[in-house]
Amino acid sequence: MLSGVIASAAGCCSFGNRHEQMNVAAARELTAHGLAALHRSRADEATTLLRQACAATPDDPRVHRHLAAALVEQNEIEPAIAQLRLAIEKAPDDPALHVEIGRLYLRVSRPNEARHHAMLALEFDRRSSEAWLLRGLSEKSTGQLDQALDMLHRAAVHDPHNMGTRLELADTWLLRGEPLRALTALEIHNSGFADEQLPIRAVELTGLALVELQQNERATRMLTAATGREDSTADVWLLLSRSLLQSGDRSGAELAIRSARQVFPENQALRERERQIAEDLDSALQASR
Repeated sequence: MLSGVIASAAGCCSFGNRHEQMNVAAARELTAHGLAALHRSRADEATTLLRQACAATPDDPRVHRHLAAALVEQNEIEPAIAQLRLAIEKAPDDPALHVEIGRLYLRVSRPNEARHHAMLALEFDRRSSEAWLLRGLSEKSTGQLDQALDMLHRAAVHDPHNMGTRLELADTWLLRGEPLRALTALEIHNSGFADEQLPIRAVELTGLALVELQQNERATRMLTAATGREDSTADVWLLLSRSLLQSGDRSGAELAIRSARQVFPENQALRERERQIAEDLDSALQASR
């Protein structure tokens, strides 16, 4: 009789194992199809498939991580954070997960949570440039610029080829009111690109540093070229207007703003800049009478 009980228990255990194996196999197939959909920019389909994969294997942190990525593609940031929390519950010592959730916390303006996860990531990997970068960005977002610079420099040491870190350093130096240091960081960054392939954010930051340093001829040349790009921004035009105005070309500054308003008709900063230039011109005319 005892042998029958043992056999029955073994049978149940075997059935449980088979059921679990079937779930794992189904989850793998669903995950593969979900990632393929995500690669084809079909994030809604990917989300459906990856949710099913999570239901089949809820203890697999990788599937929760993939589902979070699909949700981010649909700008569903809070649900993505929830999925990464579940992943971290299953793999609390994975620094990459802490970095990913920290980045999302920054996107929803929760820098303290981002800092917390950056510190956790660094506990597991002190050489993680991405964790140092996250820590720097979290400090920067709360106005702790000295601490941010320290963390960003550490990120650059651990990964000197990360161009994004160079841009964050430059932006932080500009916030500190030190455009020359910003320009130094930008020139290191920009040296890795042909002029026409320079990321538009690098163009904006370099233009701002040059304008702040009143290197107007160089700023005007660079910004004028950037206005012809498909990914040009209102900030590029605003900076061009500033550089022209600083160099004494008021009509050029006005033309730049009028041209920008045609490209970005709803941009409030351009409207305000147009108004300021008009007021300055009126004041100058009245003073000359």
